[in-house]
Amino acid sequence: MVVSRMDKIDELVKNEMSKEVRELFPDVIMSITQVNISKDLSNAKVWVSALDRTKEAAKLCQNESFIIRKKLAG
Repeated sequence: MVVSRMDKIDELVKNEMSKEVRELFPDVIMSITQVNISKDLSNAKVWVSALDRTKEAAKLCQNESFIIRKKLAG
């Protein structure tokens, strides 16, 4: 199976985002299930799964998206 460059980037961002989410929200059990990044790397769609308090977890991620983006940018 051939893995494309974009698939590798998606997986890398997914792993890094998972680390950041665990650090930012240690009391919420959630994971990043999928990431799709545009070919020009300007946009990303991120799927989040939470064991409990699903709507609250999604809202937390949206509220802290700037911080997550900033940490991923380095």
